[in-house]
Amino acid sequence: MTPPPLRPQNSQRRHHLVVAITVATVPALLLLGIVVIGQFRGEPAPAKSVKEEHRETLESVPARPPKPETADEEKKSATDSQRELLENISREEERMAARVKRVMDEPKLSTRQRRHILSEMAHRAGQAGTDESSEMLAAVDTVPAGELRIALYSGVLQARCDKSPPDALKLCGVLEDPMDQAAARAFVARHWGYTDLPAAVRAVEAMDFPEQRTAAATGLLQVVSQRSEEAKAELRRKDLNLDVARVLAMGVAEMWQGGLDDLKKTIATSGNPEVLTGIMAGYSVKHPQEGLAYLSANPQAEFHEPVIRHMGMLLARGGAQAALETRLSGANFAQRKLLVDAMFHTWLQMDFKSASNWLKEKEALLGDPGQADEMKFLLVMQMLHRSAEESAEAWAQRIKDPAKRAEALEAIRAGVPK
Repeated sequence: MTPPPLRPQNSQRRHHLVVAITVATVPALLLLGIVVIGQFRGEPAPAKSVKEEHRETLESVPARPPKPETADEEKKSATDSQRELLENISREEERMAARVKRVMDEPKLSTRQRRHILSEMAHRAGQAGTDESSEMLAAVDTVPAGELRIALYSGVLQARCDKSPPDALKLCGVLEDPMDQAAARAFVARHWGYTDLPAAVRAVEAMDFPEQRTAAATGLLQVVSQRSEEAKAELRRKDLNLDVARVLAMGVAEMWQGGLDDLKKTIATSGNPEVLTGIMAGYSVKHPQEGLAYLSANPQAEFHEPVIRHMGMLLARGGAQAALETRLSGANFAQRKLLVDAMFHTWLQMDFKSASNWLKEKEALLGDPGQADEMKFLLVMQMLHRSAEESAEAWAQRIKDPAKRAEALEAIRAGVPK
């Protein structure tokens, strides 16, 4: 199982944002026929000849409905229409920002059609050269954050990466938003790594700042599963940059079939605490007890959130009540609260009655009011899934934190779990 991507915001060392763009051609709406109704005058109509009467009789017979277009024809029609619009815009607007604005302002386009056109427009800019690519990336900020913006800059960078990966990596700096920059660097590194992992690793190592290296290295995480031997070879290098080593080590550790000691021996920098954290994060996906032991022995160590949640799920499946009570009565560590939440959530899904009864009886065991409130909130959400609104409201009222209680009550009023 590949761990979910980390978010690059707030903690570049913990989070991974991976951009993947899928552009689909969307059939446009079929045009309806126009019915023309003649205007009748008040004066008597002139006498008609037999020929005219015969013609009008034929015209009064309902016409056979036109044969509907097939799905392929509809798709072709939509594609042709979008291509025609793109060609018109490219011909009429010289500046990239003006082209983007035309697409965004076109009222007849759906979001999916806009995404398709922007992706194609961006891809053409990327193929045209560095100057055109840079100008298009500078226009990205005029598009609201979300799928359309991602489609725009990933289209440029993929086309540029096909021609010159180093150039594409440098172009990421043109983007203004730090989140976009981080996502773009991960995107380029991944695209490059699939074709030449060693070259991509060295390019990431050569980047100026740790946050840039970390963001780009997270893009290599998905590459490891297909290029594991090359990744292991890179990890045998004693001079491998630690920002890159930590991420590659996490990917290799997740797939590792042997013991932890043997795994450490294959990674030259495993003695470094940062790299060891990466190793344990990956290894814990399949071996949660080892990861838990590491967290307990290193109270300030942190794994990224998806790994903690996966550990909690596995530990709960092995005996939720015992695992919860052991964690709650044991030593504290940086992410214990998140781990307990994950374990309790899994228990609720497996055996709702036992989990809810345990929380009712053992609330005092929790100690931390914030932990108790979070678990009550999880219970309320599960009750909403089960359409038990009255019980959910009773538990929501027991939440001590006013903001958390208000959030739970709002979810109940909305009638759907958040």
